[in-house]
Parts: sequence; structure tokens; C-alpha cells
Amino acid sequence: MNFFKVSRSMVRRTAVGVLSLAFCVSVASNPKIYVSFRGATLKYGGNLRPLRSQGTVLVPARETSKLIGAKLTSDGKAVTIVFANRSVTYEPGHHGYKLNGKRQNMRPASEMHGMRMFVPLRLFTDVTSGKVHAEIR
Repeated sequence: MNFFKVSRSMVRRTAVGVLSLAFCVSVASNPKIYVSFRGATLKYGGNLRPLRSQGTVLVPARETSKLIGAKLTSDGKAVTIVFANRSVTYEPGHHGYKLNGKRQNMRPASEMHGMRMFVPLRLFTDVTSGKVHAEIR
């Protein structure tokens, strides 16, 4: 009889320990990424949250452009983001982009997630002269 009480207690403690560990691993592997522009956190709607790929923060291109007041246009091949007097042009899937006409390297390349194009945050940092930042918590 006493054996069952100890056993149940051990089962409960083990289950709580396993669930706690699973939660910690989940939080550690999926940290939240906060993107800010001029000190204000950008509010992405729905499932358009920034994500990480190969150690780089990726953001949804069109939505981020809207949130910071940049103009995004596409000619069917290349995408151009204009903010104030600076511009960034990239071709989806390529590892390079042009900042005000000067070629730059981009790692990783832009990626499609669902029906949205995600680009490295660096493009927005460059086009805004460093006014866009990310914090990973």
C-alpha cells in the first residue's frame, strides 16, 4: 500500500519535471524576436512574426516596409525598397542586393514562408541608416 503512494508521487514529480523541461526547451528553441524602428517596437499582425534562419533575423518584406513607412515596389524580377533618399534592390532567392546602386552580399538569401517573402533584417537596417534593430528574448 505504501509502495503505491510513493510510486504515484514519483510519477507526478517526474511528469512535472518532464513537462517543465519540455517547456524550457521549447522557449529556448523558439525565442521571441522584437523588431524596433526609431525605438518603437513594430507590431506584426497574425503569423507574420520575424524569424531566424542560419543565425540571421528575417522579416516579412512588404509588412515591414509598411510599418516603417518605406515604399516597396516590384517589377516582377527585382524588389526595391525606398526609404527617404536611400534604396535597396534585391532579387528573391539571390545572395546579393544593391544599396543605392552598390552591390552588397546577403546571407542568407530571401526566403518564402507561406505566401510571404522574408528578407534579412539587414536590408531594412541599411535602407534606414541603422534605425531598425532586433532584440531576441
